[in-house]
Amino acid sequence: MLQDYKKYFLSVIMLSFLYSICPAQQQKGINRIQFHSINQLGLLNGETGSSCQIQTINGIQYKSWFAGIGVGLDYYRFRGIPLFADIRKTFGAAKNKLFVYGDGGIHFSWVTDKEKTANGRPQSKFSNGLYLDGGIGYQIQLSPKNALLLSVGYSYKQMKETAPVYYFYPMIVGGDYPQSQPTNSYNYRLNRISIKVGWEF
Repeated sequence: MLQDYKKYFLSVIMLSFLYSICPAQQQKGINRIQFHSINQLGLLNGETGSSCQIQTINGIQYKSWFAGIGVGLDYYRFRGIPLFADIRKTFGAAKNKLFVYGDGGIHFSWVTDKEKTANGRPQSKFSNGLYLDGGIGYQIQLSPKNALLLSVGYSYKQMKETAPVYYFYPMIVGGDYPQSQPTNSYNYRLNRISIKVGWEF
């Protein structure tokens, strides 16, 4: 499954690069392809509490459509690094505009040593999972090349933890102890409300 994700994102990255190097000359009455960078700080809130997030998204815009590649830090429940494709669209011809966005990608686990530790035993292992984010926002144009972005949406990340199970085995005379370490697996499907403020240039 993760191999399919990797192939998808490599394709998106290659297309974004090809579009970014295409010559785009400004002509009267014709929109041109532009490169933009979006940098965001946010708050994630869900059943397990509140945490912060940081994101940077870089890509190209043509007319009212934007497509790019994003990466960030997600501290909700367990620390991780989301890598995702971002698509968004603005509405209206006014200076300030509404927009919608959708993100999809992979959440790479990057848990702390403390998060790996259970009962003083740093043995838990974490695997990567699906990352999704989508919502609506408002773009406040500060200058021709700079804008303030405010958004609210739904965010989802998935992780899996494999943790060993420790038992106390009394002394057994002439007996055998288990040869392998039993484990428990936990699938985390974390649903959050995402509130972000960003700067686009």
